[in-house]
Amino acid sequence: MVADECGNFHCHDTKNPRGSGDIQARPPSPVLTRLPVLARSPVLARSPVLTELPFCLASFLVGMDVLLSLFSLLLLGWKAQGKAEQLVELIGSDSTGSPPTGTEFPPTGTELPEFPPTHGDNCTDRARSIFDSWSPRNAKIVGGSVAPYGQYPWQAEILLYSRSEKRWKHHCGGAVITPRHILTVAHCLRHSSDQYYRVRVGEYRLHASDPHEQTVKVQARVMHPRYRVGGPYSNDIGMILLSEPGLAFNSHVGSICLPEGTEEYLPGTQCVVTGWGLRDPEDSRSLSRTLQMAPVPLISQRKCREPEVYGLRSQRITDGMVCAGYMQGGVDACGGDSGGPLACLVGRQVRLVGLVSWGDGCAQTNRPGVYTKVGHYLPWIQETIDAL
Repeated sequence: MVADECGNFHCHDTKNPRGSGDIQARPPSPVLTRLPVLARSPVLARSPVLTELPFCLASFLVGMDVLLSLFSLLLLGWKAQGKAEQLVELIGSDSTGSPPTGTEFPPTGTELPEFPPTHGDNCTDRARSIFDSWSPRNAKIVGGSVAPYGQYPWQAEILLYSRSEKRWKHHCGGAVITPRHILTVAHCLRHSSDQYYRVRVGEYRLHASDPHEQTVKVQARVMHPRYRVGGPYSNDIGMILLSEPGLAFNSHVGSICLPEGTEEYLPGTQCVVTGWGLRDPEDSRSLSRTLQMAPVPLISQRKCREPEVYGLRSQRITDGMVCAGYMQGGVDACGGDSGGPLACLVGRQVRLVGLVSWGDGCAQTNRPGVYTKVGHYLPWIQETIDAL
């Protein structure tokens, strides 16, 4: 999965559009009401070049043995350049039921003790964290692997109706933050009108129905008013308002916690990026049929701004961006992953730290994935939800 297009709220360059996921071979309804939109970027014509994230999902169930493991790993110091012997697999809800027909059901982890929610009623009270060994040689998405069924309930798929093919196709990823609000990147929202967009959650295999799956119309899209001001991927964040009544949360559909406004994340913090993007950046037909996940560590701004990384590009690494991945390459998000969530283990919770935004190719040496830094935009997120 290589990265693609790409107020305290309680609780890469875009890779090519990922693949298609059919909903129904009929045109969208021409009658859809749009709520007032805050401000749209005046520039909508540029086609993405690289790859396509209140209300929280989970308070962590973490056993003392896991906490001790995390503490020891932190003492040793995880390095972005080194091989990750222990990587975090984030699990957002109980994994109940079986995957759609024709899919494998990866083994789930051990149930861990439950901790109370840290953001009150806005957070669900069940989540788990498993520390498993993982190696790039096991990769399937560009350095990733098949995601455990039902364990990333905040993952959303954005579909776009193809008028030429007369069908709905996979377009981008997104992250559920409330029953009616989806965070994604602005460059995924530049096309067409609201009636040609749909959001699907509870999805696992793109071309197989799932009992937990929900597909909802889009009532409004909002792009950050300063999107592309200062660079083609500056302020690359947007929000979708779903038509009423929105999503019905269940064991496979839920929201993810937003970061706290004061939180800072150390380089090496372990995160997971998820999506259905390209597994082979050289093959546009290599879209993942099954949801993929790739553990990636955060990289410091200083490192990401070095000349041999992204320091000499016209698109600078701004304070609204965060880099994640491996300097030696091999693991990354790619085309079709844009807008998808970068979920990180922060204390006892999974937090939405980033959204897949851009990158120079997929999984290249000295070219980690670049994500929209969600915490930088918390005031805008709160204001937008209030306005919608």
